[in-house]
Amino acid sequence: MAPASTIPLYALYLLFWMCACVLLGLMAYQMDLNNYKFHVWVNIDQEILVTSAMAIVWVPISSFTIANSQRPGSRIVSFEILGASVLWIMYLVGAAIFTNKVFDGKGDCTPDMSKKDCDVMATILAFTWLQWCLNTFILVLSIFRIDNTPPVVQRKVAEV
Repeated sequence: MAPASTIPLYALYLLFWMCACVLLGLMAYQMDLNNYKFHVWVNIDQEILVTSAMAIVWVPISSFTIANSQRPGSRIVSFEILGASVLWIMYLVGAAIFTNKVFDGKGDCTPDMSKKDCDVMATILAFTWLQWCLNTFILVLSIFRIDNTPPVVQRKVAEV
């Protein structure tokens, strides 16, 4: 059973993973639309797609490291923080550039696009910023968890 201090972290990871799955599907639709309807590849779409795929793979690995970091002598909390930091930067860059792309004054919704396509772009924008916010909370909780590691783990770290 997980300690009570990690339950909010597991809940955030679950929400983060579900939102990453939704964002992956939305980005696949957006890239399909750009490629086949407009014959354009947009680099930021690819970046957000890859970041979502990385998040889907990273969450189970990180959850496993959280479970194993409760054992005495474990020092793998930094792996979790490293992964969260990389995803944090990638989501920040993706969300900022996608925001600039969508809300650049004239918008990306051209007369050729349907209302559904414009709504999908707005949803992608919302989920990208949501992912960044969730990742920020995960990163903060992971950093706070370093101070709450069991004393045996702190003693082993101090010996090294």
